[in-house]
Amino acid sequence: MIFTLVFVRTYHKYGSKRLIKLFAWLMAIIQSLLIIASRKHYTVDVVVAWYTVNLVVFFVDKNLPEMLDRTSGLALLPVSAKDKSDRMKEELHKPE
Repeated sequence: MIFTLVFVRTYHKYGSKRLIKLFAWLMAIIQSLLIIASRKHYTVDVVVAWYTVNLVVFFVDKNLPEMLDRTSGLALLPVSAKDKSDRMKEELHKPE
């Protein structure tokens, strides 16, 4: 249940399709009910999973900053020594 909820919360935050978000939440609710109905776990296990995942996501979102946007194409760290040397050359030849 925890894995399902983490996936749903992650897609809800970063996903773009509203229909998939709604469908994912619906499936998580149905999965919870089916787990309880099949007697594979205690009801409290499922309730604690819902509570814990939301609590952890809240604290992570509150206390950890988002990563920088790296879509601009400029890498923060060079991938290889060649990239590092190319980057240094570009910085030296910048017009001022």
